[in-house]
Amino acid sequence: MKKILALVLTLSILLISGSSFAASGDVPTTAAYYSAVERVTSLGIMDYISGSTFKPNDATTREQFAKIIIMTAGLSDSAETMTGSTVFSDVAADGSYNGYINLCVSKGYMSGLTDGKFHPTDAVTYSQAITALIMVLGYSASDLTGTWPKNYIEKAKTLGLSDGMTLTGTSKVPRWAMAQILDRLLDTATKADSTKTLAEASNMTLNTMYTEYSKPEVYYKANVVNSKLGSIDLSGSLSIVKNSVDRSTDPVTSTSGLSIKSSAIEDFNVVYQISDKSGKNKYVLVIDNKLSGTIDGILPNKYTPKQIIVDDITYDLNKYFDTSKLSAANSYSVDDSVTLLLGYDGTVVDIQEALYSDNSSFAFVKNYTSIDSNEAATVGLKKYTVKLLMMNGSVNTFDCNNDPTDLKGKLVIYKKLANDSVTLTPLNYSTPGEVNIRKDDKQILSNEELYINNFAGNVKIINYISNINDVDAEAEILAWSDLPSGELQSGEVMFMNKTGEFEDVNLILLNNVSERNYMLGVVKSVKTVKSGDSTSSVYTMIVEGKEYSYTVSSTSKEISIGAVLKLTMSGNAINSITEIKYPDTQSTMIQAVDADRIRANSRTYSFSDDCLIYLIDSTGSIQTIDESLLSTDKRYNNVSIYTDIDGASGGETELVIVR
Repeated sequence: MKKILALVLTLSILLISGSSFAASGDVPTTAAYYSAVERVTSLGIMDYISGSTFKPNDATTREQFAKIIIMTAGLSDSAETMTGSTVFSDVAADGSYNGYINLCVSKGYMSGLTDGKFHPTDAVTYSQAITALIMVLGYSASDLTGTWPKNYIEKAKTLGLSDGMTLTGTSKVPRWAMAQILDRLLDTATKADSTKTLAEASNMTLNTMYTEYSKPEVYYKANVVNSKLGSIDLSGSLSIVKNSVDRSTDPVTSTSGLSIKSSAIEDFNVVYQISDKSGKNKYVLVIDNKLSGTIDGILPNKYTPKQIIVDDITYDLNKYFDTSKLSAANSYSVDDSVTLLLGYDGTVVDIQEALYSDNSSFAFVKNYTSIDSNEAATVGLKKYTVKLLMMNGSVNTFDCNNDPTDLKGKLVIYKKLANDSVTLTPLNYSTPGEVNIRKDDKQILSNEELYINNFAGNVKIINYISNINDVDAEAEILAWSDLPSGELQSGEVMFMNKTGEFEDVNLILLNNVSERNYMLGVVKSVKTVKSGDSTSSVYTMIVEGKEYSYTVSSTSKEISIGAVLKLTMSGNAINSITEIKYPDTQSTMIQAVDADRIRANSRTYSFSDDCLIYLIDSTGSIQTIDESLLSTDKRYNNVSIYTDIDGASGGETELVIVR
């Protein structure tokens, strides 16, 4: 994970747009020291005075330099431990520079002046500053020739730190000059290791610039308010980089450093706002790393949880993790199936009920084999293998630890063990009855429950085809574009898996629907044909403005001219008439109409994207018309509005027939 993070940070620096970087308002981009200022402020070595004001011509003060030298030496953590006391009467024990000054003096980089005070706001002299900076490289007076401060100043010249500068030992050091010296110093080899720069030795490289992480936020679209997820800015002013872990592959694969827009962030992603040490330069990091399994243990105990064991692997809980989800009454316990949401460092940020939001634990059982085991430990028992269709479309064969005899042709949850064998858990199909698919809105509506669920961004669609004895059961993974739109009959949706707080559908199992498509046809004419003792009816219908014929030998219902029928079609042929469709409402007047809606009988109906309007004249001729030809001033013989479901329950208009 550390390698992934390093790659993300490096890539993010390259990808972040200019708007993501803090501009130094008083440092011209043409200045020779511009890049130096950007570097040292990004690393937190030097601070802006206020906002984006750097004040390059101000003298560097002694307290500022105390922080500079400690940050440059990579000792900022140690400085935090030395706050709260002081040996100088002019340095406040609770001041922001106190720890840096104490550590700086204890390391011998700086000292008090002759009056015993530190004089924190006085300007640091060039000789004082260059002495400390040469010492940070690992040099001491014994390594140099001559007397102080000339020996340190000459060493700085030899190393190229002061090129182009005319500073003398007593000179005040302008902040621009300090930035430029530090920039060069970071790229200078240390005395201890000539192959390593000070930046590398002090952990001040590009890969360590962005180290300040916000509190992680779990993304749910509904939780984004005014383009913010908690305190994280998703307005587009900051670049967004995504890290993904795909557990549907074997072995697990990862993708790092993908530049995305906020619209591509998905539910259950863990989101951070990351900045450099200055807090000025920021970007957003999105982590998609979730796994589902069974809780094997909670450590050290359920009441003070620090770690959780899922499927024999131990995970640390993030410091922001809501421990009440494991410790409170009715919380998650051992043997519960859960989904863990992991952060950038692999710690658990959140826990959800195991609705398998990543889809990776589902599989379709194509076939199985069984043989009598000849192994000493299991002689006389059956040994099973299973062939599984995985959610990434691959077909894999595994040894199976439980009897799969009754699972062929079914969707299961599989658990892969350390020896690459699997255990299969059957699903209890809960068939939802008739449903309506709204592809454009990514919604599915249960006609029985009148309850709308959104499709998750990573929804998997499995279409069951057949399960014939002695051959593989057949199923296919459908693309979103292949999903039928409109109403699906009871039994055509065999199973839906819902996930998250909003119960978004992330997996749907269909019953052999890839070759069908529902259409609405209007009967234009009916012709009876007799052949011997049999009688058949030939229906001429208008479907999507085109004329089709369909012959049936008999019908249980009398179908009249003008009736609207629900049809299944393949290509340019009608497969079957499934039912007679009745209007949601009928009227002689249209109260209002525009490109999106029509109103009749004091109710407004929205047009679906593929809604058709037919005008049937007195001769029975049927033509397709535009809604702009409908009039609110005219009394028609009849206006019939047909919706995909009951219009009062949120249905959309599929067809309007005007006579």
